[in-house]
Amino acid sequence: MPQPHAISGARGNTRTLVKDARNSAMVRLRDCTWDARRCRRDSGRHRNSAGGHDRAGRHTVSGTIKALHADFNSNVRRGQVIAELEPSLFQAPVEQARASIVRLQADARRASVQSEDAQHKLKRARELSQQQLIPAAELETAQATAREAETVVEAADAQIVQARASLHQAEVNLAHTIITAPIDGTVISRNVDVGQTVAASMQAPTLFVIARDLTKMQVNARVAESDIGRIETGQPVTFRVDAYPGLTFSGTVSLVRLDPLVEQSVVSYITAIDVPNPQLRLKPGMTANVTVEIERASHVACPIAATRVSAGDDNDFMVRSLEMASVLTSTTRTMTWLLAAVAAVSLLVGGIGIMNIMLVSVTERTKEIGLRLSVGASDVDVLLQFIVEAIVLSVAGGAVGIVAGVAASYTVGEVMQWPLAVTTRAVLLAFGFAVFVGVFFGFYPARKAARLNPIEALRYE
Repeated sequence: MPQPHAISGARGNTRTLVKDARNSAMVRLRDCTWDARRCRRDSGRHRNSAGGHDRAGRHTVSGTIKALHADFNSNVRRGQVIAELEPSLFQAPVEQARASIVRLQADARRASVQSEDAQHKLKRARELSQQQLIPAAELETAQATAREAETVVEAADAQIVQARASLHQAEVNLAHTIITAPIDGTVISRNVDVGQTVAASMQAPTLFVIARDLTKMQVNARVAESDIGRIETGQPVTFRVDAYPGLTFSGTVSLVRLDPLVEQSVVSYITAIDVPNPQLRLKPGMTANVTVEIERASHVACPIAATRVSAGDDNDFMVRSLEMASVLTSTTRTMTWLLAAVAAVSLLVGGIGIMNIMLVSVTERTKEIGLRLSVGASDVDVLLQFIVEAIVLSVAGGAVGIVAGVAASYTVGEVMQWPLAVTTRAVLLAFGFAVFVGVFFGFYPARKAARLNPIEALRYE
């Protein structure tokens, strides 16, 4: 693993120590459980690939899939039916259990009648025995018969209870043929198709994997035992994924697991990183290159000589003192305001010039304007004519000014060795101001021409 490196600057800058582990980690759902598959060491950097799924939507009966009401990426609500098993194999035991209950209830009623008859016979036997009309053996036989009848009634009642339990079990199995979503979420995996047989065993088969909230993800990164001592909860983390090479995602270390992972004598620890995913760009199972910031120090001072580097080096940069930077910023601000004032005055003077030129043009073309108005031209036509002339005049002047300004800028840049950049935005902005100046300052002359009286304009000498 690369050693932590320091980025140092002049006084007032910031030094940051980072663990540039470039861990390859899996972007996973917060509620899912995952099993690491393999790990390898590559140039001192950890790379790991992991996989797994959330054991949601388990099933406990065997049968054939009759219908599916949810597919990949479907949004489901808790209690919503997402699949059905063929219910015929489970409907028959329910009907058999109900028939058994009816039969046993009839047997219980027959046993109850026999018990009542035995009790009546026992009562008569006692009365006759008191009168010494029957021998004692018949009384004992009647007593035994009554007790036996009571036992038969109790057995019949117990059989009814047992049959009702069997009916309840059969109804529960039948109800399990209707599979509902256990939570609100999004289906990210469907492991069965219509007509497929699912068998329940010691480990219940997984039919669907449902994610509770895809806007909250978790990155599980493997960190070597030599680096785990510097990883703490709450440290900021940045990472990138291959799907979006130009984007950097951020997160926070939420947990460092104590359970070590040992593979080929290499010990590592899983570090969980909480990552917000509001735009749903991160997908479960993506591989992330992770960088954990382990320390940050501000206001670090270092000698100016220590920052001298040669041009072309990997760490080519320049350090200036704060006083010099402050003076440069103040000078730049002053020059900006000065150039803005000069530009404003130039625009005002140019606008006034355009207005004067247009007023002279209106005066010299008074008869022409009167003639157009007399042959049917409207005031709006005359107004638009002179506004267009003003815009053309201002745009032409703007184009000449842009060419002259670019040429002067290149000349000054070559002489003073200053960098120069002419952007399309600046050119379009200049043309826009030129059009605005032409419309603003050409409106008054155009309005004056549009309001001329045709008769007086034709008489004008």
